[in-house]
Amino acid sequence: MTISKKNLTTNISNNLKKYDDLEFTDDFAFCKILENNSDICKEILELILGFKIKKINVLYKQKTIDEVPDIHGVRLDVYVEDDKEKIYDIEMQTEIKSNIPKRSRFYQSIIDTNILEKSIDYNKLNDSYIIFICKNDLFGENLPIYSFQNRCDELNRLCLKDGAKKIIVNASGNRNNLSKETNDFLDYLLGKYDSSHNNSFIDKIENKMSLLKMSKEWRHEYMIECLKYQDMKIKGEEIGEQRGIEIGEQRGLNQGLAALISSLKSLNYSIDEISDIIKKNETYKNTTKEEITEIYNQ
Repeated sequence: MTISKKNLTTNISNNLKKYDDLEFTDDFAFCKILENNSDICKEILELILGFKIKKINVLYKQKTIDEVPDIHGVRLDVYVEDDKEKIYDIEMQTEIKSNIPKRSRFYQSIIDTNILEKSIDYNKLNDSYIIFICKNDLFGENLPIYSFQNRCDELNRLCLKDGAKKIIVNASGNRNNLSKETNDFLDYLLGKYDSSHNNSFIDKIENKMSLLKMSKEWRHEYMIECLKYQDMKIKGEEIGEQRGIEIGEQRGLNQGLAALISSLKSLNYSIDEISDIIKKNETYKNTTKEEITEIYNQ
């Protein structure tokens, strides 16, 4: 069955969220708000990591790292450097995907390689935190925050101290040992925040969400991003459909060739005679004798 481009466009459009329905956990809104409000970004980091950050010096929304040779540009959701030159990559991940651990490793390597492009001194590698904010539990252990760093297998208390950490947030995890502020933030991510808590930080995010939805510039930018996404999906669907047709046609040709060889074989034609007949057939003239022999002997 061939799917028309119009139907493809309709199906993809129905799956894209309307601008007025965007939530803070949606990639566009999350990146826009953090990019333009370093104070919100700073407080989110402090809630997740449990330590204070004096100042954020550099903040990029969806920073593309493409200086690394032979690697296509890697786009990080929110890339941050603080006053102590620590690097934070914050990724909003609303759907649990099993590749998150390997992605965290890849992002870490890309950030490190990007730093070393500017210096060959390994001591210049910044401390870094790769953070995935998830609504649900990737590991099934019910922790709200999973923190990983390199340790010795034989002596667990011995840390490698390479400055690399990975943090996986599980907004649905057990909250017993978390502050009220962190609890409220995780509830907000899940859409369960109780406004009667009067959390000024959540109110600030909500205010920025309201401003985002009133911005004609950002609305237009979101529409352009949706159109680009739509075009990519349509192209992918069309390539997939064409590939399916090609595979189907090739299977049909293969089946036809096998039937022809089988018929000639049943009439006691030799392999050389069958090969000559097939070579004269316009459809199968490029078939090699080895291929004909393989089918003949099946």
